[in-house]
Amino acid sequence: INSPIQLQEGYEYSQSTEQVFYFIDNIQFLDGTMITDTDWILCYNGDKLIGARQWSGMKTDVPVMGEDSQESTQGYAKKGDVPIFKVLREDGSIVTLAGEIPPWLNNQLFLISSLKEALPIPKEFSLSPAYPNPFNPITTINYALPVDSDVSIIVYDLQGRETAILVNNQMKAGYHSIIWNAEAYSSGIYFLSMNTNDFRKTQKLMLVK
Repeated sequence: INSPIQLQEGYEYSQSTEQVFYFIDNIQFLDGTMITDTDWILCYNGDKLIGARQWSGMKTDVPVMGEDSQESTQGYAKKGDVPIFKVLREDGSIVTLAGEIPPWLNNQLFLISSLKEALPIPKEFSLSPAYPNPFNPITTINYALPVDSDVSIIVYDLQGRETAILVNNQMKAGYHSIIWNAEAYSSGIYFLSMNTNDFRKTQKLMLVK
């Protein structure tokens, strides 16, 4: 660990013979502020702390430990695991980050251009009104999942015929956004239906060309 004495008590981890360095260019919080040199980047595999580095500007290098033969590193990262990055703020609060994070692979160097504070997990399923609506020919649909779910979002015409399948797979818990480009479809009324195992909602769309 780099300067371990500066890291708050309770955030220790073990050195490993297997490790990766993630170089991070930029971290932004939901309130628009940026990370500062009083903050620490923490890295987890599940609930195990496997790396830490005090922020020192662009390309701050965070060592991320992997599981080796030592008992103290059991549960650390293995090939293919995607680390979870968090920020320990000066006030002691913890902020979880989201972004494009390469999977862990021993003895590699990875560059992450940007991480942002992750949106909180929603407390309930929701399908927001499409915007714009009426639209021509593109509209955006936002929806929220409190848990990982099998999701289908399908557009039907007035006769109940399936017009477009926008989503039909398992999605992670969180906030999601999709776009329907109806350039190939005729003006008129359509119905957008979102279905999961625990939620069903339909809304009316108006395509005006």
